[in-house]
Amino acid sequence: MNFTLSRTHQPYLLQYCSVVQWPRKLLVITTGILLMALSANISIPLQPIPLSLQSLTVLLLGAFLGRRLAVLVMLGYLILGACGLPFFAGGHGGINVLTSASAGYLYGFIVSAYIQA
Repeated sequence: MNFTLSRTHQPYLLQYCSVVQWPRKLLVITTGILLMALSANISIPLQPIPLSLQSLTVLLLGAFLGRRLAVLVMLGYLILGACGLPFFAGGHGGINVLTSASAGYLYGFIVSAYIQA
């Protein structure tokens, strides 16, 4: 069975361009991860948790990509940041960031992306 949603029930991006093939989805996920990394490095250094544009980016990705792709973007962002890439606020990376004071915000990004869609 093949069900199609009306235009009003699809995520915004999918209404205007069909992201049905896996290479396009991979490109969208990669772009979302890089956008998250860029927005994390635009920040106001407050202690212990810096203020950045990540929250806005998470909500925008959730609205534009839909639940599944937005959650995949957030999981990819956390995994690549945990591997040591400087994706987190202040150019930090590594597994120690996921156990610091700002870790709750990072895990909350997954929930926010899912709820926003």
